[in-house]
Amino acid sequence: MWSYNYTFQYSYSPTLCHHGKKGQKWGVRNGPPYPLKRDENKVENSKKSGIIKITISGHKSAPMKAEPNSIIDHISSKTGKVDKRSYYDERGLKLKDVHTTDHGNPKVHPYGKHGEHAHDYTWYKDGSVKQGKHRDLDTEERKENSDIL
Repeated sequence: MWSYNYTFQYSYSPTLCHHGKKGQKWGVRNGPPYPLKRDENKVENSKKSGIIKITISGHKSAPMKAEPNSIIDHISSKTGKVDKRSYYDERGLKLKDVHTTDHGNPKVHPYGKHGEHAHDYTWYKDGSVKQGKHRDLDTEERKENSDIL
């Protein structure tokens, strides 16, 4: 029968370990452009229309419930442009999303020049939501969202 005798000695010797990529500067991280913008959730109040406009960016998505009568623009971290605009009703429930691209899938979203389309939402009495199928934007929606299309 075999037997092993293990002894473990702990000795502290300070060592310098490198984490990151070769040539990477101290304090610089790999990932989205750092530092992240501090005005990420900037709110603009429009006194004329009573509509509150909010801008979000990064990996956050627009919530299903938000400030009543608000519009949320989502800015893509890749392009820096608005890729989705969400509209909310007087109760703060999402009415529709307007997407500016085909999400890299032109077969599923064969609309417009760049695949721009809309998603409509229906809310049930129990508080659950039914997302409608995607559809092409009508002429009024195209005029309304011409700044992002």
